Amino acid sequence: MQANESEKLHVSSVNTEHIAIRRKLKLGGFNYYDETQKKWRPITNFAEPDCDKDSILVHCNRARQNLTLPYPLQLDLGVCYLWGLISGANDVSLITGDSRYTRQCEIRVDANQEPIIQSIADRLGVSIQITPLKRIRRRKGAKRPPSRYRKILVKFPLIFKKFLLSLGYKTNLFSYPNWLSMDQKISWFEGYLNSKKLWCRITDFSEHGTKLFPRVHIYIIQNDPHLLRDITSLLDHFSIEYSIRDWQGRLQVVIWGRSSISELMKSFTIRRPKARALTAIIQELYIQPVFRVALQKFKLNEFQMLLYGLILDQPPQENEYTLFEEILTSSSNEVRQELYTLDKLGLITYYKKENNKEFVVRNLQYFHHIQRIIRNEEVELRRLLKLTNSNALSFCCQGCKHIFGYTEVMGENSFQCPHCSSYDLTPISISKFFYCGPLASLSHQRNIIQNQVEVTQKC
Repeated sequence: MQANESEKLHVSSVNTEHIAIRRKLKLGGFNYYDETQKKWRPITNFAEPDCDKDSILVHCNRARQNLTLPYPLQLDLGVCYLWGLISGANDVSLITGDSRYTRQCEIRVDANQEPIIQSIADRLGVSIQITPLKRIRRRKGAKRPPSRYRKILVKFPLIFKKFLLSLGYKTNLFSYPNWLSMDQKISWFEGYLNSKKLWCRITDFSEHGTKLFPRVHIYIIQNDPHLLRDITSLLDHFSIEYSIRDWQGRLQVVIWGRSSISELMKSFTIRRPKARALTAIIQELYIQPVFRVALQKFKLNEFQMLLYGLILDQPPQENEYTLFEEILTSSSNEVRQELYTLDKLGLITYYKKENNKEFVVRNLQYFHHIQRIIRNEEVELRRLLKLTNSNALSFCCQGCKHIFGYTEVMGENSFQCPHCSSYDLTPISISKFFYCGPLASLSHQRNIIQNQVEVTQKC
């Protein structure tokens, strides 16, 4: 009895969805092709006649193309994905009623969205035009462009634009389709996350330099309360922790922490380059604990972390340098400079072959480089600890922030810094317990590195 009641509820919900789609297409002036009578008939609120096929052709006035929809009439998940992608792209030609774009609509998205957009368009039976946008070279001293990723211009036909308009999409004001089902909302939200409304950050600035602080920001268009409510409900459904912040009058949902970001990437297929790089770095942190120590010591900037994350996202084999040219819009000199820096640190191996082709491959020999850094830091901390135990007067250079004893400064240097030759020395008094914490932390990091080196030697 309970099974029959659940089946009735499922059938009634499906019928309600079909009635809503038919009503919207009827108001939009759409017709469907009747296979039995071989002619176009207007869509009504009633069910279409029986059809042996799994799809049905839909046509609209003044549109030269047809649209292939599932039979019976329902909203495809691919259409929901494109709907969310177009809403998040927020292109100028879509939100303004420019007469140049009355016959079609276009959006600018990341280049890696081309396969999924083309597959959805083929399933709908519409022809789209995809044009790669040229990379704008930066002049010397000019500001860096807001986006580093390659973009493509996707033009949709008029039939697809009229189809979205009939479903409730508005070109001059954002309107969130809160009437969608749960699966359709997930597809819509997945397309929204693949637009520029998703912003990822890997590092953060602090008084000690850059540090690892992964987080994901999801911007809410026009602070729409229905969109915010459904996004938070979806995140709660997948047990993803988040917080809501108001940044310059714009609401945004912030997700941080390795577990929450990993769950977000597992629940939704996000193809943005920065998101892929962030996912690869988080996975590397789970696999190798020594990687966190490496990031703390190397203090990589945001662009270096992006390049290394893209390398980790690729298969563990040599990759051509053209990989970065297909994804990024940064200049070749800027990319090569950062790759040389990663090569010096031992994170990658960047080399050329006889045919002058450049290749990049992962390298796990950065353990020895970290060992050398930890050894130097430990020697310096022990020297300072010995200096404080002697109860002698110490001096701190205001230029390079190095600490020296009275004998080091008074000798041949005549109260001058041995490192930067500055005379701005300040007498200080530091307790010996000030260095006990850093020494214990260095000892723990040294043990992690030593264990990893032993494991690699056994392999």
